[in-house]
Amino acid sequence: ELDRAAMAAGYRICFRFSYADRERESEEIEFLISQGVEGLIILPCHGSYYNTALLKLVIEGFPVVVLDKKLEGIQVPSIRTDNQDAVERMIDYLREQGKNRIGIITVDEKGTVTLKERRKAFRKKIEQLHLPVMEECILPDNVYRILKHKPIEEYVLQIMEYLKRWGKQLEGVVCTEYGNLLAFLEAVQRMKEDSHIRQITACTMDQVYLVPGGAKYAHVKQNEAAMAGKAMEILNLQIEGEKEIPGDIKIPGILRKP
Repeated sequence: ELDRAAMAAGYRICFRFSYADRERESEEIEFLISQGVEGLIILPCHGSYYNTALLKLVIEGFPVVVLDKKLEGIQVPSIRTDNQDAVERMIDYLREQGKNRIGIITVDEKGTVTLKERRKAFRKKIEQLHLPVMEECILPDNVYRILKHKPIEEYVLQIMEYLKRWGKQLEGVVCTEYGNLLAFLEAVQRMKEDSHIRQITACTMDQVYLVPGGAKYAHVKQNEAAMAGKAMEILNLQIEGEKEIPGDIKIPGILRKP
């Protein structure tokens, strides 16, 4: 989608990947700048610290747009999914399925605005609906998290412990990232003798297509076409020297039901 949007605006995209490695992220940014690119669209690594190479570009006024995240305290345009709306719709979906005792499986935020917003929205929606407050499952952010078809073992084990302690009370769970769903499904598979655990309904944010049989699970998909188009629009305004640049732009996601 981003490549199509760039071509429509008269640009060509040079794609580089950091694979969630902050040091490599810096190297790739420096490489792109050395190639004379006119602007940068970046999906930064998770974490509480901002990449110094990225900060340098922002300070120098280089055209930059951040995708899928917001850098707190930094004046740089961001294009991202409306996290509050997404979480609310997932909870509404679970309610439609008759699920009222809903938990959340997320990752320790450590300064990641996206995760903070999703967790905050979850708590707010549960309170507004006067639903029972369930124990949260907070996974560590000390593992290398990148697109994988296999669940992270550390996450699986922690979710199994969570389900052993609280699974009898749960009817549904909201997973704030697709990797959490992968780990949850593996944990349920290992605990398949427990009929109640098997009845817990899960839904998630983001790349559910990586999950075997992923279409079986409700998920909020990013509106990639809208995000790509808006990212190119905002980047082009910067390249052309426009001073009044929109800041934090939130685009509603797309709820997919099984």
